[in-house]
Amino acid sequence: LDPTTNRWRGVDEGYLDHLLDVLCVAAEANGWPLSAVPLGKACDALFADGFPKPLTAYALGRFFERSPSSGDDSNDATTDAKTNDDAFFAARPKSVCAFKAGRLLDAPANASSGSKWRLDAFVEKWRACVPEPFRDDCDVSLLAGLALAHVEDARAEERQVAEIVSVGA
Repeated sequence: LDPTTNRWRGVDEGYLDHLLDVLCVAAEANGWPLSAVPLGKACDALFADGFPKPLTAYALGRFFERSPSSGDDSNDATTDAKTNDDAFFAARPKSVCAFKAGRLLDAPANASSGSKWRLDAFVEKWRACVPEPFRDDCDVSLLAGLALAHVEDARAEERQVAEIVSVGA
């Protein structure tokens, strides 16, 4: 909800994906641990790169959670952007990884191979597109609800060879 116009706004997933990547890079460049990203400073830093402050606050609320040291339990960074620039947010690696998996499954570039992937190839590409600090958090259990894994036979399962089929396909 846009507080100035009282209207709902949509955020393009590609734009949000880019904003998330820039947010992670900005955190590293400014020495902020991903377990304690300061709301006000992050909004200011990304604003200098052309990202509106409410969208940075939205990304923090979607992929991060309020650190316990920030006071109340609310995870609404868009409200905090007006009231509490001192709030800190900690990354939720599973949320970041699941979002990136969904983006990869929906990418038009994957249309050449149809909607099917070999599990090992998907995990390799998935890990490559996830920001470095979250790569170890890419676990196939996060694909639940995003993709179906079809195993041809028991030997294939042992080698973790499976086809990944996007649920949206």
